[in-house]
Amino acid sequence: MTSPRFYKTEAIVLRHVPWGEADVILSLLTPNLGKLRAVARGSRRTKSKLGGHVEPLTRVSLSLTTGKGLDIVTGAQAIDSHRRLREDLDLLSASLYCTELSDALVADEQLAGSQYHLLRRTLEWMEQWASPQLLISYFELRLVDLSGFLPELYHCVSCRSEIVPDAHAFSPSLGGVLCPNCYNVEGRVIPLPVRVLKVLRYFLRETPENVARLGLTEEVSGQVEQMLRRYITFILERELHSTRFLYRLKQLRARMENAMPQTVVPSA
Repeated sequence: MTSPRFYKTEAIVLRHVPWGEADVILSLLTPNLGKLRAVARGSRRTKSKLGGHVEPLTRVSLSLTTGKGLDIVTGAQAIDSHRRLREDLDLLSASLYCTELSDALVADEQLAGSQYHLLRRTLEWMEQWASPQLLISYFELRLVDLSGFLPELYHCVSCRSEIVPDAHAFSPSLGGVLCPNCYNVEGRVIPLPVRVLKVLRYFLRETPENVARLGLTEEVSGQVEQMLRRYITFILERELHSTRFLYRLKQLRARMENAMPQTVVPSA
């Protein structure tokens, strides 16, 4: 009789789903074993030693044993619970979007060391960057690249001509930029201003530290966000739950800002 295989790994908890009366099924991204599914038995009980260590966003050191179906978590010790992210609704929603996107783009047991380290650093940067949306866009493009879906940003995906500054469009279905001669032929495209194209190229060639210093206008930031979200939705063939929440939160923030009374400066 073969004895169960025990092993240890560091992981980021991407998602957990209640299972049975007290168990939780975890989706885990690891540096060396890819993405794993495992069950944390009894972790929803009040006195469970696992509960606080296997929450989404947590970077954790795990001990596991191979089960007949899912592997079983036998021990867990949180390395970084990202407390600051949990205390801020905007940061929390942005971070959960990053973990959900990682869960969607990384296949089970696919080696994903680069994706793991990108997510780990992104959660750390999220606590420091002034603009969560800028970081999300950077993370999206980098993760898409690592997952094999990097869009073509330097040549027209239809005629292969070099993209020069002009009025271009982006085709999610073709996976890249269309030149002015081709985008009128293609049906569902997204207008791609030159400044947005420059930002996307900058994301790919520059360090995160330089990207963090970018001073984008709200308009350009919104255009970058829209293009990447529509491309990712096409890749996944669905919209992520956290995407809708981010959009509703953004709308709520805008309404609150518009509802704030304007300060009247009395005349001298």
